[in-house]
Amino acid sequence: MKNRIIRIANCGFTLRIGGFTFTELIVVVSIIAVLTSASIMGAINISQHARRVRARDDVQALIHGVLQYQIDMGFFPPDVWSGIDPGLTQPLPNNPYGFYPGPGGGIWTNDAGLPSNWQDIVNERWNGPYIEHFPQFTPWKGLYDYNYWPTPSACHPHGIYIGIQPMADTGANSIPAVDEQYFIDEQIDVDGCNNRYVQVLIQSLD
Repeated sequence: MKNRIIRIANCGFTLRIGGFTFTELIVVVSIIAVLTSASIMGAINISQHARRVRARDDVQALIHGVLQYQIDMGFFPPDVWSGIDPGLTQPLPNNPYGFYPGPGGGIWTNDAGLPSNWQDIVNERWNGPYIEHFPQFTPWKGLYDYNYWPTPSACHPHGIYIGIQPMADTGANSIPAVDEQYFIDEQIDVDGCNNRYVQVLIQSLD
């Protein structure tokens, strides 16, 4: 076994442990720390990128499904509560989870833009499914939401949107500000408001 040697001379010192000087050990530890930090940051960036890509793919699939629905029906699906399929995988809005019942116990929040006999028309013309699987949860564990907004708000002109939103009942699991800013910069989030709600426009109602 090599001896541990400490030499102190004049104003300097040399510490040698197991064949390495103290300075060499510090350098090695610093390099390891830098590499570890870089690996962690790289993993975070990869994970962040993967969530953004998945959200973009989900939204594109939902938009395509909604537009195919509109072609067959002659009108857009009814506005529904967050996390609910508005009629893309089966004719009428699907709420297998029992979330957020709407007015009168229904699962749509309004019937704006719909003919009075819209359910009969859907049952006759529906030619789906228009999407393979309705992606209820966002990559940030919030909810996707199909929004038909006949009246404008401070951030949203009246129109038809796919929302990347937090949980409707608690407001938890919203998209992080840095990720929403990415969607704003990419002109995907059309409202330009960094408010933890991403709204992707399908069609304006102007």
